[in-house]
Amino acid sequence: MNTSWTRSALAAALSTLLAACNGGGGSGSSYSGTDSNTPDTNKQPPAVALTPVDFNRLADSALHSCIADTGIEYQEQLQMLECADKNIQQLNGLEQFKNLRVLNIRMNEVADITPLTSLSSMSYLDVSHNKLSDISQLDALHQLNTLVAGNNEIHSVDVISQLPKLTRLYINHNRVASLEPLVSTTAIRHLAAEDNPAPMPSLLPVSLQTFSI
Repeated sequence: MNTSWTRSALAAALSTLLAACNGGGGSGSSYSGTDSNTPDTNKQPPAVALTPVDFNRLADSALHSCIADTGIEYQEQLQMLECADKNIQQLNGLEQFKNLRVLNIRMNEVADITPLTSLSSMSYLDVSHNKLSDISQLDALHQLNTLVAGNNEIHSVDVISQLPKLTRLYINHNRVASLEPLVSTTAIRHLAAEDNPAPMPSLLPVSLQTFSI
């Protein structure tokens, strides 16, 4: 093997490669390292304005304490809230948390869920073991996937016709007079509705996989 030729060829290849990386062709231009079509990953994303939590709007002291214990400073930070068995009576002020997706307020003394009306990001809601008689205020929660509302005093489930993504409904131990609104639903897969005065509906949703009535 001609060693000197091999070294010369290797040196020539390296020289050609370096020339290409530096712009090559004797044009005098150099590669800047940035493709005009490549996004600049060093650019900082635009700052998002955050809204401080208004604790003065949380009139219920137990709810106030539960949210304060999370340590959040801004409304946008709260996406999940666990406030079970806290002796909460009012939800006023909760409407400021627009990013809230999961809420558990079971085993409290809540009789009015109107403050939840505007929380359109909500996907999971547990209001079981409270003092609710009306859940029609949930009609705008179109992302709601699971509703746990057993052990209340609920009279009607008409609202479920407005909840297209609801797949799990637990309304056992209430005062529901009719389960006919279930007939027109297309998403519900799991249903618990025992211990209500309502008779069996005329039809069951075709989507239903498990149920107890």
